Amino acid sequence: MGPERAVGPVPITDGMVGGALDVVLVGPTMYTGPTSFIDLTRLLRTVETDAVTGYVRVHGPDHGALVLLVGGRIVAARYDDDAVGAVSDLRGALRCLHRRAGCEDGRVTVVELDADRAEAATEMLAGRTLVSGLLGRFADLDGLLDHLGEVAADACLVVHAPGGTAVVLFAGGLVRCTFLRRRSVSGRVPATVRALAAEAAARIEVAVDVHWVPGRSQVPRLVLQGRRGEDTRWRSSLTAAGGGAA
Repeated sequence: MGPERAVGPVPITDGMVGGALDVVLVGPTMYTGPTSFIDLTRLLRTVETDAVTGYVRVHGPDHGALVLLVGGRIVAARYDDDAVGAVSDLRGALRCLHRRAGCEDGRVTVVELDADRAEAATEMLAGRTLVSGLLGRFADLDGLLDHLGEVAADACLVVHAPGGTAVVLFAGGLVRCTFLRRRSVSGRVPATVRALAAEAAARIEVAVDVHWVPGRSQVPRLVLQGRRGEDTRWRSSLTAAGGGAA
């Protein structure tokens, strides 16, 4: 087997969120090993049944994938293949991953996430972009923070700069948690974030919960039991596409 490629999730815009995910997707490893040792289809069904909050990541020599789950519900998926390119549509990504599930040329890792990290990752991967590519040197960070509070945003603010990356999670307009490298700070925006935003090459993005309505504070659904709506289970996603899940 050739060297593994460091394939990450497809970013929402301009490669910004892709790097920010490395700050957010941090937690205890539940399993890691070669794909030749595990049935990937069974693995995904198992983490669904066990109501896992976390992610399954697959690395191969020419492909990579990320499947994000909250309370056992698949809320986002990304797939990257040298042949088909980047696939960010949830069902499409799962179909592509299913086609590669039997290939014995990769490595799979399952990582558990806490509620804050799962919420942040979901908003970045499956949310709506509110602000994109805002240059830090032009931005009024305090004004933006005040605006997110005024509209009671359920959102993630990403600051990406040469000096590092930070992610600020908002719930109902209030700062819930800030992620910096492998650590987190609850309930406030640290001075480090302001310093990053002040860098000449810094860029700022904001992704909001897909169900968020401006001005309405909501109880974070993901913390309770995952998103509701369309059935995105592994079996259902493959069946709807004519896949071979049995």
